[in-house]
Amino acid sequence: MIFASHTVTIKLNLNMRTKTLLLSAAMFAIGIVSSQAQVYSQNVVGYINQVIPVGYSMIANQVDYDGTGTNNTLANIMPSPPNYTHIYKFNGAGYDIANYYNGWNASGSSMTLNPGEGAFILNNSGSPITNTFVGTVLQGYLTNAVPAGYSIKGFSVPISGAISTTLKYPVGNFDHIYTWTGTNYAIYNYYNGWGVSGEPTINVGQSFFISRGASTNWVVHLFWDLLFGASQNTCTIPKIVDLGPTFLTGFRCRPLVCKMLAGMTPAKPSG
Repeated sequence: MIFASHTVTIKLNLNMRTKTLLLSAAMFAIGIVSSQAQVYSQNVVGYINQVIPVGYSMIANQVDYDGTGTNNTLANIMPSPPNYTHIYKFNGAGYDIANYYNGWNASGSSMTLNPGEGAFILNNSGSPITNTFVGTVLQGYLTNAVPAGYSIKGFSVPISGAISTTLKYPVGNFDHIYTWTGTNYAIYNYYNGWGVSGEPTINVGQSFFISRGASTNWVVHLFWDLLFGASQNTCTIPKIVDLGPTFLTGFRCRPLVCKMLAGMTPAKPSG
């Protein structure tokens, strides 16, 4: 089964006990855990169809191309965008820029966009385009290193939610989150709580700027588990909790609608 919104379509396959099931929803649990090495799943694969609007937007890759964590180059994850597509990946001081014209230039051929990373994309085609990200969905103990200063990040898997309450970003005082609206940045400030703008919600396929005074690790424990009843009409669903899963039983499987917003701002890239 495929679940879709106007901008994102996701399809996942879960191999459980040698039987492959098409998921009607991607269900998971996230917990705060001690920092451990990132683990790549070998049995949850799928694709995300992401609609990219005209102009600048902020995207995040949320699947691993081949399950190794080493081959998420633009040539693999975005092999044939329209000519004059540009990617701007923030490096801490400026942008590494990749250009596409009948193929990626040298920078684009080597540039990677791993799960948890994000970048600006400039769509010059005159109409929205759809990119299909295909690969393995991460699970296990996932660590996304967040440096001091500005960085562009995304959540490591195709899940949306409030950045700290749901996605467990370890927010601290004087942290700032910048999401791109299509023309400028929406700014969210934290000091003993989220400011007047409230807590930002991060959507599937969206990346954003983080500004913080000290480095940290964004660590979550995530697993995918869908157990069908005898009729395959009911499922057991892990619920997001702070520490470990809570299960909801007797829940009828239905499409999961994932909303996507164009996402992020310390100075829009030029060129």
